[in-house]
Amino acid sequence: MATAAVLLIASLCFVNSIASEKLVLDDLGAPNYHCDATLMKPSKKIPTNVNSVRPADIKVVMALGDSLTAANGAGAEDPLAVVLQYRGLAFQAGGDKTLDEHVTIPNVLKAYNPKLFGYSNGIGSPNVWEIARLNVAMPGAEAHDLPGQAQQLVGLLQAHPETWISIWALCVLLER
Repeated sequence: MATAAVLLIASLCFVNSIASEKLVLDDLGAPNYHCDATLMKPSKKIPTNVNSVRPADIKVVMALGDSLTAANGAGAEDPLAVVLQYRGLAFQAGGDKTLDEHVTIPNVLKAYNPKLFGYSNGIGSPNVWEIARLNVAMPGAEAHDLPGQAQQLVGLLQAHPETWISIWALCVLLER
């Protein structure tokens, strides 16, 4: 009985010491990232062929998917925060921080087009426009949920027509 009590106390001390440590990966970003400016600058005319599109030609980013695209727990510092949707940190559609601090597709594109539209900022659900913008991913979504997400995305684009007339947009679809 005494041995069991000692093991229990030792286990509790070990768990408590782990819980008190910050178990978050460092976000290294891509400091000093650069590419040849002539290759990345906007095209003189809006390209009519996808093979001619340059990063600065992309004006809008959007995303559909599940908890990976919603970035569930991406910035969590404790177990309870895993349920939060850190959309601004999502690789596919997040625009929190800068490329020097956090690598995402929008942060790369913002380096060449500071007026990029549609990326997410902050923590929140897909129905909060100021956070999610054009990232309509839903935690727990499955492939059969994608048509509904696509309809939601079309509705958002129709509500903001100035963002998609005669432009190139990048839509990321990620589903397990």
